Amino acid sequence: MTRLLIDGYNVAHKLGLKISRDNLEQVRISLEQKLSRYLAEKKCSITLVYDGRGILENQSSVGKLKILYTPGGETADARIKKLIDAERSKSALTVVSSDHEVAGYARVSGVRCLSSEAFTRELSLSSDPKAAHGSAGKPVEPDAGAEKPAMNATDLAKWKTLFGE
Repeated sequence: MTRLLIDGYNVAHKLGLKISRDNLEQVRISLEQKLSRYLAEKKCSITLVYDGRGILENQSSVGKLKILYTPGGETADARIKKLIDAERSKSALTVVSSDHEVAGYARVSGVRCLSSEAFTRELSLSSDPKAAHGSAGKPVEPDAGAEKPAMNATDLAKWKTLFGE
């Protein structure tokens, strides 16, 4: 079974969630709900790592979603690297982060790395079934080189009309 190791605030930021000291709890709840829906469809487990809550480490689990808060003085990036080092089955692990240092560390360690942007596209398609299908009810495959998901046929026709193609 695949295990995802996710940089929590990095993914939340890429989802467009505005992170501030006043709304941290709401950002975490929103991300964790999206991940729970994702887990309901996928055969994997997730370890979600957030930058700390203070002096002590804190963790909790909800089904296949394990949530870690680093202790004060340790970043999520540093914890992710430690978790990579401790992983015995590196081929089953995928790190989700757009931090270049973390991504490079994962790759050098023999762990697959997925950018937060790519994961949020997958997450959005997973949590919104309508977004994954075009107007004809057929799946719309994202363009592997694109930054955003592919348009459905109706949207494409509108753009062609607007831009005269």
